[in-house]
Amino acid sequence: MLGIWGDPAVTGKPVHSDLRARKKSLPVSHALNQDGPLGDQLADWLTTSGEPDEEELRRVAGLIEDAGGRDWALAEAPDA
Repeated sequence: MLGIWGDPAVTGKPVHSDLRARKKSLPVSHALNQDGPLGDQLADWLTTSGEPDEEELRRVAGLIEDAGGRDWALAEAPDA
């Protein structure tokens, strides 16, 4: 959660830092395991190379959120 949507003042790293590194964190893993085009788009993006720009990172964060990754991670986190 924090590596994608966290406040930089709290985390000490930029928003979307886990996406920039293409980390398969729990919200990403959950989104990938959903059937349908959102998970497919995310999987395709994870295999690309190059440095993503902020617009692309926002789009990918939206894919994860739309696929349920953010809500699932919040529900699983004991102190969310």
